[in-house]
Amino acid sequence: MNPQIITDTKQLSNALRINEESLNELSQNEYLIDDTCAKTFNLHPDSILNLKKFCIPKRNKKFGEREVYEPIAETLKNLLKVTNSGLNKVYVAPTSVHGFVKGKNIRTNATPHLEKKYLLSIDIENFFESINKEMVINCFKEYEFIESIAKVLANITTVDNKLIQGFHTSPTIANMYFKKIDLIFETVFPNLTYSRYADDLSFSSNEEITVTQVTDIIKIINDFGFSINHDKTKIMKRGRNQYVTGLTIFDGTLPRVPKRIKRKLRLQIFYINKYGYRNHILKKLGRKPHEYFKNSRVKESVDSYEDYLHNNIVGWLMYIKSIEPQFAALHLELLNNRRRD
Repeated sequence: MNPQIITDTKQLSNALRINEESLNELSQNEYLIDDTCAKTFNLHPDSILNLKKFCIPKRNKKFGEREVYEPIAETLKNLLKVTNSGLNKVYVAPTSVHGFVKGKNIRTNATPHLEKKYLLSIDIENFFESINKEMVINCFKEYEFIESIAKVLANITTVDNKLIQGFHTSPTIANMYFKKIDLIFETVFPNLTYSRYADDLSFSSNEEITVTQVTDIIKIINDFGFSINHDKTKIMKRGRNQYVTGLTIFDGTLPRVPKRIKRKLRLQIFYINKYGYRNHILKKLGRKPHEYFKNSRVKESVDSYEDYLHNNIVGWLMYIKSIEPQFAALHLELLNNRRRD
């Protein structure tokens, strides 16, 4: 997608591989939301404007719920995917950015901070939702889209006047908007190593990170319309637990998965190999083996938990595979050695 040659909606519809009529309908920004959180339903049959809204509890329940939107119509799903692909050709990520960038991940994000004595971790509150439609329009204009096209793109990619979680385009647009801040952090603080993965900002140094530096960093973030999550913002010294995007950075060669996670997985796999899935779960539930065959509710609970446990362990090992492949391969093999009951 070349901003300089897109001057009207016909050219934009061609670039986004959608008919002009559907593009015009979507660009009115009149999305219909099936809100499962508030239990309000505003869908129209077969409308390409239909969205479903979910509320998902955050990992730490004290931080509330995460609102996620899902497009229902294939037309809108495809449009957002194509739009995101086009925007990624326009956006060139700074070296410090690792989230939603091809070839980068949480491991590359943590690597620059290995063995640093001091680590400042900052979490931005409501990252996507802090970027409103006006910010998006101005951002697109800075990337050389003309104003009318910038407004059409902003109308398609925002809901209730802001970026939302669940649209393919939101991470890329957030990266595009945040680029100015990334470049400031790369240049203004030469003694700090900076990296960012979405809303997770990391600064490290072998010199003590001063209160003045922290204050200046937070002011820059605030000046661009963002707020920080104070509960998740902290300075960590070497010798204590230092985490960047969930990985420890004490090792001088590569980031690692925290020991507590690996220890828990090892223990689960050990018990599965020793007792089998069923008996391991029965022990966890405080039940006797004969109850599985005599009590249908116990059997149902065990069978359901077996599926959950297996999928949970495999999910963790597949995640670890991209960080510590040898650990993952060994424990996947151990897990597969034990047939499910």
